[in-house]
Amino acid sequence: MKYLIINADDYNLTDNVSRGIIDACNKGIVTSTTIMVNTEGFEKNLKFLSDYPISVGIHFNLTYGTPLCNPGDIPNLVGEDGKFIRNFQIITDIEKQILLEIELQYNRFLEAGLKPSHFDSHHHIHARPELKNIFFDFALNKNLSMRSRGLAHKHECKEKNIRTADFFCEDFYGKNVTLAYLENILKNLKEGITEIMCHPGYSDNFLKKRSSYTDNREKELEILTEPKILKLIEELDIKLISYRELKSEK
Repeated sequence: MKYLIINADDYNLTDNVSRGIIDACNKGIVTSTTIMVNTEGFEKNLKFLSDYPISVGIHFNLTYGTPLCNPGDIPNLVGEDGKFIRNFQIITDIEKQILLEIELQYNRFLEAGLKPSHFDSHHHIHARPELKNIFFDFALNKNLSMRSRGLAHKHECKEKNIRTADFFCEDFYGKNVTLAYLENILKNLKEGITEIMCHPGYSDNFLKKRSSYTDNREKELEILTEPKILKLIEELDIKLISYRELKSEK
């Protein structure tokens, strides 16, 4: 059987990105999303999700915006302005600093009354070879499913009994955001569970000041809500599932 998780990253990056993800769930094929908890509007945008049948995970963020930690406690993750830096240096003490921040992000999610169904991260920071063990341990300690990126990363998840999809597709992005490209992905799915990463949303000037990925979010949204795609999924006998269902389907 072919199972498919469509996960929308970057929920709560901006209000209009969040609104686009909700539309991609309500009118399209998105089944899961991961939310940034350290950006403005977290509580407000999280409440909007309660009306939709979508599983919600954490999009751990160590590379954009303002941390939840006191910047003085994570000096190697932030710049002089106290905000995250994209390319922080890996030093001996970095594991402690990362754990401090992701624990706060996790706890903020719990304090909102939810338990995350899974997690991934902004810019795939959790899959970096020199940092991955931090997140493996976190997944095991919290009993969370997580996104695996690449064969080696997936095999390590499986060996550690961390729930993850069998296959991960990150190619529906940038120049590949076309109806034909997504159709081709669907036609070539393998038996098992595949996760397709996506970034739907509505673009605006607020987003353009915060992200280099802007207008393509609207293209993704258009394709993910295209009736032809849902019809093709039905014709190919692909079952849409969410991360919440990952354990039972496996």
